[in-house]
Amino acid sequence: MIGGLFLNILTPDKAQSFSERRPLSNLPPLTLHGVFTGDYSEAFEKYALDQMVLREDLRSLKAFMQYRIFGKLDNNGIYLGDSSVYKLETYTDHKQIQYFTDKLNAVYSKYLERLNVHYAIIPDKNFYMDSEGVPKLDYDFIVNHLYQSLSNMDEIDLFNVLKSDDYYATDLHWKQENLQSVVDHLMMAMGNETKIDFSTYDIHEFHPFYGAYYGQSALSLSPDKLIYLKKPWMEGITVTHLDQMIVSNVLYDVEKLESIDAYDVFLSGPSAIVEMTNPQATTEKELILFRDSFGSSIAPMLLEAYQKITLVDLRYIPSDQLGEYIAFENQDVLFLFSTTVINKGFIIK
Repeated sequence: MIGGLFLNILTPDKAQSFSERRPLSNLPPLTLHGVFTGDYSEAFEKYALDQMVLREDLRSLKAFMQYRIFGKLDNNGIYLGDSSVYKLETYTDHKQIQYFTDKLNAVYSKYLERLNVHYAIIPDKNFYMDSEGVPKLDYDFIVNHLYQSLSNMDEIDLFNVLKSDDYYATDLHWKQENLQSVVDHLMMAMGNETKIDFSTYDIHEFHPFYGAYYGQSALSLSPDKLIYLKKPWMEGITVTHLDQMIVSNVLYDVEKLESIDAYDVFLSGPSAIVEMTNPQATTEKELILFRDSFGSSIAPMLLEAYQKITLVDLRYIPSDQLGEYIAFENQDVLFLFSTTVINKGFIIK
């Protein structure tokens, strides 16, 4: 115990946990107010847990004991399937789903009443998990609630278009190279006749890709291979992050491949409003894509069919500010959200 105390004192603090993809707690300042209110002891406990020596090894030992020795199906909500890692979501939050649809209807009423508007639900990969007895979200409720609540928008069903292999084994997101059928389905439903052939794109690979669930599992698993697809004409694209006024031609930010989340290679990661312009598009159509992080990887594949695509992430910008950045005129509009975000609707602004 004394040796552990001195090791913890002498070992430099770490700024973040790469495996958990989060910043680690820093030593809190010692104040009389903090001591008397209990805030200091609570903050210090979090700091001590985050900065404990051999923390990653102990996490791995605990996970090994849970899965391999005690035979538990999950460890802290992380479930190991036959060929993939899943994060279990079991509680279907009706209030948050209602809030989500209320927000989308408010956006529709304020900006979109005369436009061609569709919505599509991206099922999280738990939907395709082949394991009896493992609790899941009530997908029927989510689908039916959105269908009844978003009556002014046309539904595009993706549940039968995707399959479990279309998602990374160690991450929640879908694989860009597997989205041919999804793109075809979306194009047909929105009345865009452009044919987008994934086989004509150049394949760029990054390996190893450690998804979000890799670190959360705390086990040594086989990493994924991350693939992104390019064509020469993509070099002429203009990408503008409107909320930050950053202009570039970067669809794929390869520097992000070495960051804490390599999936941020797609459009440089989270951003409130991104406008992509393709001067070589085969049509003059425009698309407004309301999306979460899944939209970052599918949007580049839609550029062949649209002269301009504006991506809006309502998690980072209030909907009543959209008129300051976007002229809503004659665009196609698609709300494309995963069930994970829909079930946490309060994060929509």
